[in-house]
Amino acid sequence: MTERVLVLGGTRFVGRHLLERLVALGCAVDVLNRGVTMPPEALPAGVGQLRADRADHGRVRSLLSGRAYDAVFDVSAYRPQEVATVLEALPDTTGHYLLISTCVVYTHLWDPAPGHHDEDPVPIAEDDGTVAGYFGDGDIVVHYAGAKRACETTLLGQDRIPGTVLRPCGIYGRYDDRYRHDYFFDRIAAGRPVLIPDSHVDRRIHLTSVDGLVDACVRAAGRTGDDPLVLNIADRDVLSCGELAEECVRAAGADPRIIVYPRELAGEVLVPAEAGTAPPGAFPFGDEPGFRLDCTRAGEVLGWTAPSIGAGTAALFGAHAERRAAGGRAEPDFRFDDALLARLAAAGSSP
Repeated sequence: MTERVLVLGGTRFVGRHLLERLVALGCAVDVLNRGVTMPPEALPAGVGQLRADRADHGRVRSLLSGRAYDAVFDVSAYRPQEVATVLEALPDTTGHYLLISTCVVYTHLWDPAPGHHDEDPVPIAEDDGTVAGYFGDGDIVVHYAGAKRACETTLLGQDRIPGTVLRPCGIYGRYDDRYRHDYFFDRIAAGRPVLIPDSHVDRRIHLTSVDGLVDACVRAAGRTGDDPLVLNIADRDVLSCGELAEECVRAAGADPRIIVYPRELAGEVLVPAEAGTAPPGAFPFGDEPGFRLDCTRAGEVLGWTAPSIGAGTAALFGAHAERRAAGGRAEPDFRFDDALLARLAAAGSSP
């Protein structure tokens, strides 16, 4: 593994896992971030912190000027200018720049091909169509896919520093604050039924273990060759939402009911929510079509092996229990579930 590395981000979820792995490998690590999530004293011993908001391009340039790194891991770029600023500041001797992007850059997730089936989606390969890059300064949530694609083209469009783009999907693991696996775990741990809308029970979803992603990052940073490269990174298994629920049940060693309900019923259940958000406790997967990524290239180029979602889910349930015991998670809100169950019971369709 390379010796001196820079992590852009590094203290929340993916970056935190990556930081821990690099330190364990004996790398000399600097992190560049705002220093808000994790102050310097909370970083692993020996890790240097460069404090800057990535929107402050002048500050970023001044901090990185003259610093040499064998590899740069960018886990926090959301706008292309953020990538451009770092590239401009780094010397030509920089060994490799690795950018973690996202699978949502694929047009399939926005405009599925005719004849597409959620239950048996065609694999998406790295050379498939992507959205247009967005280089403006509008709302990053609205323009997320386009802005991420613009970050990619900013890195891959230059030839001064070798670049690799990784495209994961639905990253999960320890430190994750997204409400995906925990939707199932919360209900299983509370001895409650797990509710799934009928529109999603057979819909295929592909997820990415954070451990598998970090392994791919480390391997990609050490690859030979200067050619720009894009790699899909996802678990070996492609599950339906119903199968994911069953996987969570197995991980917990429990036997709860899994109840499939008519999707339209959810729209009739009123639970207070913040403007523009789903009701508390609503099913965590949205309207994106069923999909799966083809990760063959990562295996061939990096010698990377896609992990099993079964092992990842089992480990994550253990972390869920630890977070609950330590008070690290807010109490789950089951009002939406209760309202749905009441409607099902009134209609005589509750088991």
